[in-house]
Amino acid sequence: MAWIISVDLNKNYLEMVQSFSLANGSKMTEKTVEQVQELPKENNQKRLLLSIENSKDELSHTSGSQLGEKVTDFYQVTEAFKSDLNKKYQLLETSIQTLVSQQAGADLAVVGETMSFFTFIRNVLLKLLLAEGLIFSLLVGLFASTSESMTKTNKIIFTTKTGRKVQVSKYISGLLLSILFFTLVVLATFLFFNLFYPLGTIWNNSMSTQFHFNVYFPGLLELPFITWLPMTLATHTLFSILLSLLLIIVCFSCHFVMGLWLDHLFKGFVVTVGIVALHKIMVIGAMSKGYWSVFKYLMFSPIEVWENQGYWFTEMGPFSILPFQESLVVAVSLISVLGVLLLTYKYYPKKEVL
Repeated sequence: MAWIISVDLNKNYLEMVQSFSLANGSKMTEKTVEQVQELPKENNQKRLLLSIENSKDELSHTSGSQLGEKVTDFYQVTEAFKSDLNKKYQLLETSIQTLVSQQAGADLAVVGETMSFFTFIRNVLLKLLLAEGLIFSLLVGLFASTSESMTKTNKIIFTTKTGRKVQVSKYISGLLLSILFFTLVVLATFLFFNLFYPLGTIWNNSMSTQFHFNVYFPGLLELPFITWLPMTLATHTLFSILLSLLLIIVCFSCHFVMGLWLDHLFKGFVVTVGIVALHKIMVIGAMSKGYWSVFKYLMFSPIEVWENQGYWFTEMGPFSILPFQESLVVAVSLISVLGVLLLTYKYYPKKEVL
């Protein structure tokens, strides 16, 4: 919670924008500049006026093909990968038109502080919460399936098939514990955040407001924050939490199975660190060497879904070739790990433990 207190967010500016939105509406109009000029003259009023005067609704002047060209030119991708990305950005055209028709870009949000608040929520709060949930589920999964080995009671308990089936109860209890931990941490964090920075109706503002961008390289590649479906700050946050929860279930299940077969908590932890490190090296290597055909398949990894958490539900630049790819990867991973669990349930009672 300390990083919520210490974060440098302009609360006074937030309160002024909220008051202005309640009095004049949450969308920019032709009269917005005049309405801001009527506010009491002080530093925040001047900043608000400057931000609105210099604002530009890029969403209504862009297209999927233009965004695709910016991404492919910036990353200098191969023709094959460029074709995959262009197909994705062509599909994005429908989403852009929907957002334009809803005037999503005209939402005031927090105006000059939108990037600060929105980015803090999705790139700091949600990312840290997911990391905490993954680490906790990893340790619980490994401990739940290896606790008998740690206490040297495995040869007693697992001598019979009935004794071995106790793992089913441990899996369910460990899974529920991981879900409960993540849920409580999320509730506590957002309640605490809302006490310090009550966003009020700003939660209902579009994520695709003109004051919010997807930043791939600061100052070099910043694209409008375009989601595949229209999303407010509230719905984007909620969907991110739900997807995080599914990813945590995948993580717990994988490490529970890993613990059963390795029969050692530390070995399971080392294997996990090794897999994550190897994956990271392969991604960096593929990107730096221009092996884009390898790179695009590495993006279909649950590890990469966690890495790119800040881009969820958007076009995701070079990190996806399909709409909602992050959700698809998590769904397929969940189905796969449940299949492995069923096979483990079938064959584990036959595993030699003595």
